Amino acid sequence: MRVATRKWNLPAKYNITSERFDEMLKEQDYKCACCGVELDTTGRQHNKPHVDHNHLTGEVREILCGNCNLAAGKVKDSSEIAKKLADYLKKWNC
Repeated sequence: MRVATRKWNLPAKYNITSERFDEMLKEQDYKCACCGVELDTTGRQHNKPHVDHNHLTGEVREILCGNCNLAAGKVKDSSEIAKKLADYLKKWNC
């Protein structure tokens, strides 16, 4: 995300500053909080950093890669659905 865009989008969407976003990245060693892949701050599609947040409360959680962010959304931020999906994949030796 371009710096100029971040300065407007982060406060408007997530109520955090660009500086806080950078701090979070540093705290996470520039890695996805879920899978640990190194985040690409130049903006490549699946490794670019995404702010993970609770869609009901707006609470910012951590920074995820694009794949983990999409996966969390697809399971509706539900650990129960995620567990069912993991169990299904294990059943098929994935």
